[in-house]
Amino acid sequence: MGILALALSMASWIHVPGGTWQPTAHVAELRDGLEPFVMRAAAEQRKRLPAWSSYTFQYQGRTEQDAKTIFINAFCSPAPRDVKTQFVLVLDGGACYFRVKYDPASKAFFDLEFNGDG
Repeated sequence: MGILALALSMASWIHVPGGTWQPTAHVAELRDGLEPFVMRAAAEQRKRLPAWSSYTFQYQGRTEQDAKTIFINAFCSPAPRDVKTQFVLVLDGGACYFRVKYDPASKAFFDLEFNGDG
């Protein structure tokens, strides 16, 4: 991957301040595993995804039931001004918008939710 492509790819991953811990060391493994996981789930649910390169990903380290997790919010619409400080929340919009969690201990994704199409 060229330097420009890598820079553009990294720019689409935005850490949102807050949460309970800093997941910086886990971003590379997230990036590597998220696309195949979401593609598989979308196919199973008969969802048509836009181009993966159109997504922006927000993430934050959280703690759930004493376990570290990473919350990931994904959207393919243009990013609003406050994208670095607030999670983008959109009702409907279909597979252009989804949320998922990641367990860094087991390296597993879970609780994937696509927006509705209403």
